[in-house]
Amino acid sequence: MNTFIKKVIKFVLLVTVVFSTLHITLDYFFKNGKFCNNTWSEIFKANLDVDIAVIGNSRAEVHYNPEIISSITGLKCYNLGLSGTPINIYDIRWKSYINRNKLPKILIIDLDYNFLGEGKGIYEKFQYLPYVNEIEYQHIAQRVDKDFNLDQYLPLYKYQGEQGAVFSKLKSFFYKDCKESENGYKVKNKSWNENEWNIFKAKRMNEVANSDTFYDLYKKGHLKLNEILDFCKQNKIKTYLVWSPQYFEVHKFKENQRQYVDSLINNIASNYDIDYLNFSRDSLVYNKSNFYNHSHLNYKGAKLFSKSIAAHIKNKASL
Repeated sequence: MNTFIKKVIKFVLLVTVVFSTLHITLDYFFKNGKFCNNTWSEIFKANLDVDIAVIGNSRAEVHYNPEIISSITGLKCYNLGLSGTPINIYDIRWKSYINRNKLPKILIIDLDYNFLGEGKGIYEKFQYLPYVNEIEYQHIAQRVDKDFNLDQYLPLYKYQGEQGAVFSKLKSFFYKDCKESENGYKVKNKSWNENEWNIFKAKRMNEVANSDTFYDLYKKGHLKLNEILDFCKQNKIKTYLVWSPQYFEVHKFKENQRQYVDSLINNIASNYDIDYLNFSRDSLVYNKSNFYNHSHLNYKGAKLFSKSIAAHIKNKASL
């Protein structure tokens, strides 16, 4: 073997060792660092021992204030909402949670036409990177992520293109400000954006979804929801299906799709004999000051909504 080839092999080995070391260091740091709202770490360390768990997408994440729910019900609550994540992808968090942590007594599932739809990719992938070798992630990601195999076996590959997220995470470790998150809940101290609303109305309000696609669009989400409800039934977990508030005028947006999903949820609730709480006509949906956009409550609205949910749970418990 000539000198040049030996040098190349040594260089490749050196780079592999350096990349592998940095890869392992980043994974360890992001798994174990004391960050604000590090729900993934809490899940995989089996630290969640709560009475009430909330699951869903971003609307769950910003609508359910665990502190308020706990203060009214007397039960420990944690918000497991995950932004931009339909139920088929959310299965990563759900399975990771139930496979490692004490099961809750009560499960709140926040539903709408987005959460019950089918995700084709992984949103904000950076949050999953320390856990790509976990079975729950692999089971879902291998079907929807073209980089799955490279992420698994090539040192540091999974972090390529994520430099901004890495530095932001490192910065948050040294400059903690946890006022905007608590027990998985994200505080949104924002006011209604009228300009954003006007743009939405002008461009999208009159959209009508193709009803011929609804069955296929929600078939997998329906099955996944049934799977979760079967698990809850088997493990005696009291379950509530909730369509949390959206600003009332947005009900006109893809109204046929909304009605289809609402009917689907009603039928599921009836089949499982569980409560379905639809807040689409609740008094708080008529006041813009409760929202920061058409589908998400701000801190004020979430406070009012959390009180309503907590009161319902408390009243049910007293029956």
